Amino acid sequence: MNEQEKPVAEHKLSKNNNNTAVVYHKGCTAYFRPDTEEVIFLDDSVAGEFDKAGSALMKLVDEHHNAKKAYSDAIEAYGKQMPDIANQEKNAPLLEDVTTKETKFRDAAKKLQTELGEFDEQTGYKEPVVELIPLEPNKKSTYGRRYSYVKNGTFTLYKDKITPVKLKDVDGGSIYVEDKKSNTKVIDEKNLKDKLGKLKKIAEEKLGTKITSQLETDYQTSLTDWAGSWNKQPDYSKEGRYIDVSAGAQFLRLTANAGCNTEWDSLTGETKIKGEAKVELTVFSGHLDTTFYMPDRIGWQLKFIINDAKKTADLGVLRAKLCAGLTGYVGASAQVEGNLQCVTMGGKQLLMGRRKDSSTFQERQKGIELEESKEKEKQVGSDAEQQSLEVSAGAFGGARVGASIGGALQWLKPFDSLVNKLPDIVQTFGGDPALMNSVLSKDLTDKDKATGPAKGEFVDFASFTWSGDVEIAAALGGSFKIAFSKGRFIYHIEANVALGPGAKGDLKGEITPELFGEFAIWAIYQLYGMDFHHFEMFSEEAFMTLTYVMIMGGMEKYKNYYEGLKAGFVDVYLEFSGFMKKLSSEIQSEIQDSTKRNSLATSIKDNHDYVYTLTPEGKGILLFLLSQEMAYDSLDTDNIVNPVDGWDYTKNYVSMGLYPVVPVLVDPFHDRKSAILFILHSIQTLREWEMVLTHMTEDGYKVDSSGTTEQIMLERMDVLRRTLQHGINQDSKMDQHYKALADAEFQAWMQNLKKEPTFGYPFAPNFRQDYLLCNKSNEHYSKLLDLNPLNEHDNY
Repeated sequence: MNEQEKPVAEHKLSKNNNNTAVVYHKGCTAYFRPDTEEVIFLDDSVAGEFDKAGSALMKLVDEHHNAKKAYSDAIEAYGKQMPDIANQEKNAPLLEDVTTKETKFRDAAKKLQTELGEFDEQTGYKEPVVELIPLEPNKKSTYGRRYSYVKNGTFTLYKDKITPVKLKDVDGGSIYVEDKKSNTKVIDEKNLKDKLGKLKKIAEEKLGTKITSQLETDYQTSLTDWAGSWNKQPDYSKEGRYIDVSAGAQFLRLTANAGCNTEWDSLTGETKIKGEAKVELTVFSGHLDTTFYMPDRIGWQLKFIINDAKKTADLGVLRAKLCAGLTGYVGASAQVEGNLQCVTMGGKQLLMGRRKDSSTFQERQKGIELEESKEKEKQVGSDAEQQSLEVSAGAFGGARVGASIGGALQWLKPFDSLVNKLPDIVQTFGGDPALMNSVLSKDLTDKDKATGPAKGEFVDFASFTWSGDVEIAAALGGSFKIAFSKGRFIYHIEANVALGPGAKGDLKGEITPELFGEFAIWAIYQLYGMDFHHFEMFSEEAFMTLTYVMIMGGMEKYKNYYEGLKAGFVDVYLEFSGFMKKLSSEIQSEIQDSTKRNSLATSIKDNHDYVYTLTPEGKGILLFLLSQEMAYDSLDTDNIVNPVDGWDYTKNYVSMGLYPVVPVLVDPFHDRKSAILFILHSIQTLREWEMVLTHMTEDGYKVDSSGTTEQIMLERMDVLRRTLQHGINQDSKMDQHYKALADAEFQAWMQNLKKEPTFGYPFAPNFRQDYLLCNKSNEHYSKLLDLNPLNEHDNY
């Protein structure tokens, strides 16, 4: 049993009296109040009632935690069953169990919220709690072994029956040792023990009664154990955490269920919270380290209404992984109120709770649609709404600004690799005939048949953590927008899209260099899901920047921009223009340009998967470069290569696999033709084919022509055909790949391209049989997730 599953209390049932154990009879009569450094004594006549009130509150907290854990376990059980497509009938009872556990969790939350009272973003909880430490062995109640909590109203109700004695009145001074910044760094155990030894006389005078030596020993043992436990913790002050007895920290310990801990944890000083988030409370500092998966671990499906096509396109399954350091009422409210919202306190973006019903798990499984036509008219939020999400540091009377939100946006990636692998894709351009027959076979191979449905995995593609200026993100309207500013891709997403219905505020972040590769894959796959219609989530400048960066070097190029913190779209465009001038044909530098085109072709041939991560504009730019030729290109020996490994120079012919024996020794433009074919093979739909050809220009913008789209495409196909017909006719070979008509027209090949995307599968070269087999979107895509077991580092 791990720490998180450790029972908060143990309780043996009696074998008599109908299996009912009496666990409560008399309350504790003395407590220590850490925030005021008071020892309070209760009149015996109200001790039981007082203890019962605290126990009832802590019981509600415990029930809330247990209900959250049960709900999380039910989600996990359902998530593990989802990928078993052959036994989907087993989903129904598991989904029903999720609904049942969700209802119980909501009920437990409402009961706790009712007991805690009203909550407001500006004022916090109307009635705070009082944290107490019992100063005698507390074997009378299941709840409240080491900490006891009562609402301030309860404490006030018994005020006339309470006798407080301040430890500061005993020899003066505080038991808390502070640094120069008034942060409590240690509890003076010797001072505490001395004060407790002298407390007896003062207390007896106030109480008018004697205190037994046994009780005196219990007082000292309870508090010195408490102080010793806190003092033995690692030096958290290095992380900006200190001993905290403020009202906010006390409330955080309550909601973290510290009241149900049976003993001080002297080794870690942490409490593992049950439920749907990995949460570790540093007990003495009142600091909560959390990881939330929102709206839950399974995520929800996003759909995109394309304006010009008036249809819905798939954007896949999204969830937010939120890593936050929460303190005071801000963190406590996130635990209790259920829904999360993003607020600003002290210039930092934080999470806090919101008391409003959210969507149910079953409702979330239906997904959400983003309609861009509405987004254009929609602003980030009214001034009044934004102002309500600004929380002043003093509003909560004890809340302190904690760490900003970290974490990432994640998407359910439906494949290990973006591209279905050929056995050896390079050999398809001059390789083994048997291999090609296998590749092009109408029947699946035994290996293909043995391969079951792949499981998707949630992966990060955008970070909530940033360093630098992301103010422009605040000006991005719509539910989800991406821009490029100061060397970085930045984004804005409304909280209710990332975290689920009911969430308020906005989340902002950036694409860090280590996430850039996955971001590019995510972007191109979402673009594919919309069948290459205008990707309105991207600003035009951000979209073209992504196109240029991928061509100029990908992650390494983006890293340079990111660390430079100064590049905008104009800077990227100017650098790209210079890049293109070095590669495009200029008469005065034909030799250099030919070499560069050869190098470009070789790089594509050696890293063919790369072309699948390019936008149609990017593919158009590469085709433009590779189809350029000057007089020297035909003389360049590096551009005239042996097309097959193992060439025997004693013979004057070579078998080229799919096409017959050809009496040639060399193949001009071989690598360039191969690179062009790699790009053409990566085209997935008819619409992408149109987009690639009409953007076959030096800068990736649409061909400037008075002709129709059809005419532009025909002109570009002629350019490609001329290049492919150099040497061994790859144009003819390509036609064989695609079962083209005898006249070798591109239009015949186009007939085999998909009319619409088949979302949920990886890309495949468009002459492959598996490309043709995946002729419908994967209806089970959102179910094929590899949900890891719940542990202390993951939840929800």
